[in-house]
Amino acid sequence: MTKPFRTGIAVFSGTGNTAHVAGLLAKNLAAKGAEVEIKNIDSKMFVQGNSPYVDFIPGSYDIAGIGHPVLGFGPSPLVLKFAEAIPEGKGRMFIFKSAADNHVINNSASEDLIEILKSKGYDVFHDFLYVMPCNWIFKYERRFSLQILDEAEIKAARHADELTAGVRSEMPVFSGWRAVARFFHFLESNYGRKLFGRALLATQKCSHCGTCIKNCPAGNIRKENDKIVFDEDCLFCMRCVYGCPESAITAPGLNWCIVKGGYRLSDYEGAADADRTFITENSRGYWRHFYDYFR
Repeated sequence: MTKPFRTGIAVFSGTGNTAHVAGLLAKNLAAKGAEVEIKNIDSKMFVQGNSPYVDFIPGSYDIAGIGHPVLGFGPSPLVLKFAEAIPEGKGRMFIFKSAADNHVINNSASEDLIEILKSKGYDVFHDFLYVMPCNWIFKYERRFSLQILDEAEIKAARHADELTAGVRSEMPVFSGWRAVARFFHFLESNYGRKLFGRALLATQKCSHCGTCIKNCPAGNIRKENDKIVFDEDCLFCMRCVYGCPESAITAPGLNWCIVKGGYRLSDYEGAADADRTFITENSRGYWRHFYDYFR
């Protein structure tokens, strides 16, 4: 009896985009006979103490992957903390990330994560990016979001083939864009996310259901004196804002970051719309660079 190809995937996802990609990869790997285990990265994974430990041992799988959204042109501090907590070992690993844009500035978004994994002895052999519907500042046209999700299905099937075959793939990184990305990621990691966390508040529409407290991946939200309190250890992932059943969470002064009307990936998943093509070979201006991604 052939031993199943074991794959472990650890994923951090704010509003569901990266988790959607992880699910597509798992589905396609399973179709090829792989045994896939997905673990969600959040603050609850860590055992408190001087030496944080996570129950994710890459070397126990044939291949292991980490998925993360691009936040401020880099990974979330929580993802880097997770990587630091992974024990040293041997094994092959892959990285996948999601962003609303395939601009080359996002190519270097996983560099710090990859360096941590390599320093622990792992062979990071595959790195790729998925464009997903925009959940920050503005919302893409519906047909564009549907085209993006259709393309994710295609890419996940191809990446599953490459991963099981051991194909090596690195994203091209350009020094100028790397410098810009690192600068903005430093600002977002050290100041932007904390500023956003301090700005968050629950309006009078809040029903005190506790959904935001339960779902916050950073454990940054608590109830105190019958009020919902947000601390500064925010990841800027928007999960609390878009996941609130009453749409009661706002960020005065920074509401321009929040998509008007909210963002729900479920609005697009499984949609049967006939019109689902926005980017074509005739696209021009800003949208032109997306054509290479779809092509």
